[in-house]
Amino acid sequence: MSNRTIRPNRARLFTALLVTLPVTQVGAQGLEEVVVTAQKREQNVQDIGISVTAFTGDQLKELGIVSSTDLVTQTPGLTYVTPFGDGNNAAFTLRGVGLNDFSEHNESPTAVYVDQVYQASLAGLNFNLFDIERVEVLRGPQGTLYGRNTTGGLVHFITRKPSEEFNAYTDLTLGSYSEIRLEGGVGGALGDGVSTRISGIYHNHDGYRDARVPGVDDANSRDALSLRGQLLFEPSDDASILFSAHYSNVDQIAATYEHTSTAFAEDGITEILLPSDQVNPICEGVGGLTGPGEDCFGYRDRDGDVYDTDNDREPFLDLETWGASMTADWSWGDIALTSITAYEKVEKLFGEDTDMGPVPSIAVTNPVDSKQWSQEFRAAGGAGAVNWTTGIYYFDRSIDTGSRTDTSGIDLVDDETVTNYDTRSLAIFGQIEFQLADQWTAILGGRYTDEEQDFRMVARDLLGNTPFFLGLSDEPIPGYVIFDFTPETAGELTEASLNDFSFRAELDWRPTDTSLFYGSISQGTKAPGFNFAIDGTGILGASQIEQIPFDEETLTAYELGMKTELFDGKATFNGAVFYYDYEDFQAFSFDQLTNVVTNKDAEVKGVEAELLARPVDGLDIRLGATWLDTEVKDIVAASFFTGEEVIRNREMVAAPDVEVTGLIRYSWPVASGRLSVQTDFRLVGDQFFDINNNPTTHEDSYFVAGASVGYEMADGRYSIVAWVKNLTDEEYRTYAIPVTSLGFTQNMIGQPRWWGVTFRANW
Repeated sequence: MSNRTIRPNRARLFTALLVTLPVTQVGAQGLEEVVVTAQKREQNVQDIGISVTAFTGDQLKELGIVSSTDLVTQTPGLTYVTPFGDGNNAAFTLRGVGLNDFSEHNESPTAVYVDQVYQASLAGLNFNLFDIERVEVLRGPQGTLYGRNTTGGLVHFITRKPSEEFNAYTDLTLGSYSEIRLEGGVGGALGDGVSTRISGIYHNHDGYRDARVPGVDDANSRDALSLRGQLLFEPSDDASILFSAHYSNVDQIAATYEHTSTAFAEDGITEILLPSDQVNPICEGVGGLTGPGEDCFGYRDRDGDVYDTDNDREPFLDLETWGASMTADWSWGDIALTSITAYEKVEKLFGEDTDMGPVPSIAVTNPVDSKQWSQEFRAAGGAGAVNWTTGIYYFDRSIDTGSRTDTSGIDLVDDETVTNYDTRSLAIFGQIEFQLADQWTAILGGRYTDEEQDFRMVARDLLGNTPFFLGLSDEPIPGYVIFDFTPETAGELTEASLNDFSFRAELDWRPTDTSLFYGSISQGTKAPGFNFAIDGTGILGASQIEQIPFDEETLTAYELGMKTELFDGKATFNGAVFYYDYEDFQAFSFDQLTNVVTNKDAEVKGVEAELLARPVDGLDIRLGATWLDTEVKDIVAASFFTGEEVIRNREMVAAPDVEVTGLIRYSWPVASGRLSVQTDFRLVGDQFFDINNNPTTHEDSYFVAGASVGYEMADGRYSIVAWVKNLTDEEYRTYAIPVTSLGFTQNMIGQPRWWGVTFRANW
């Protein structure tokens, strides 16, 4: 990729800046207290021994964070992968712990919650943010206080709740690519003890990847509508019941890949860029008609413009999500009781032009129908030196999905794979906190999980060419079964279970009222799962029944951290060092057109730091940095030419060696309001997008910055902000999928420079 101007020396420069910056001036106003509910009760973020990054709703607006995935721009150690592009499946990676398997039925090891409700479907995790009260990012295993067990951590979006006081707001954004973003919310009392809130957002913009094939519209557009309604009953001071419902519909011309021609080196293992003057030697073997620099279908991207595309099939994304929940809270003496009942449904239909070229070679279509419901009961209390929380959580999910891989355009096969995946999980969890002495606190937590899974998968060749190609028939047999993973063919392999105990142990030391030092050992488990296969014949993939199931992964995390206030509350500095010991890490690789997850041991070492400062009145500084060293052990790779295997240790996927985020904002009185200027940035270090760490998926470090200028009336009622994202128009990849067995790699490109103006009004 081009514009690779940021190198590790720049990373060291920013890290040095992070350490040396807390030099502040006397007389500034202190930082506002940041209150979170990371431990299921309201606490100052500086008082808990968990690495947490939190944003208020106002801070999200100031930062221009308008979608769930935008959160990575200012959260150290948080990245995400979205193999299918903007608006599609997203999985967060936290401190290197993540998921790059794009099978629709899988779950992320870094969980996403909205108003305490776990969101299981990857298709539903890339959403617009609106009417948000705050967001909390918790690092490390989180199973002793939350419903679903996680190894990486969690991201919790908390929406603004109804109140008796009337309030309303509206935001209007006009921006690049004919962008229109209209957001609003209104709420207040309906009567004695009854209040409501209604909010929504409409977001539309044109595509920013120009289509060069006639009749195909520009890709990466967006047309989304989301609504939320809430009704709060407060019959007494000791009880409340909140009903909430949400709906979202996305209809867009989906993202397209940027094409690069790739080939195997002489070892048949290492994947490299194909020189423009060379013919790929593997293409003859797979039936390609190819020339110099071309993939096995005779295509190469000749202009080098990463925002142009030659796909002949117009990609599409139709995504509909809706859900409802009831949260009841009441007090029984000194005990607080909570019940959360929730239902979520996600329906998706996505189609892409897999080969990226102007002729119909490979077209993939993915349907999703995911349904889940969950029930959580929680009790919490405390007396004297003890605080405790305990709960029970039930989770039931059914997802029907699959994939259609159509290669009929080149007279090959038309494979349709259908899967059904049922999960039933019951967990008991709890945590207790002991005040050992004035300065010392001990925390112990545990979780027991009992989970059962059933998986079915059948692949058919709709054209029926498969038996003809394999010499099993003299003519096609439409609907021919090419892969069957059902109880009749695979027996107990179609079932998986988990009986697991995980824990947390922590010791906190508070030598002063403004400092905390903590050490913790915690453990999290991600449940077992199943690989997705479209074929077992070797035509499009070489899956075997025995390779479909994979085991659970267990992460044991060791962490030492500190949180402290500086300069009479004008700054906070938080830091942590951590070591993750992975047993049976679920490592994902891609073989031809088949997904493969295998269990491998792994480890992660890291250091992170965050600084918030207000050195003078009106000046706010936010800096964060993460350094990672990751290793997955005994990754097996086989030569494409000979089949000979090599075993190597590799880096984790989407785990940059360094990340630095920052924001500087200054505001001052002007006339009857305040004028503000702001700049923000994110430096992302070197990373790989495949577990074999091939050169074709290695992304050099890159630097993305934004800026804004705004004016707000003194009463806060009206404001206007002009902003720009990706100020230098940096070109960088957000993901890459190597399909070198067919002569190409698919690359997802980050958004180009984007500017806009946002008008805001509050009542």
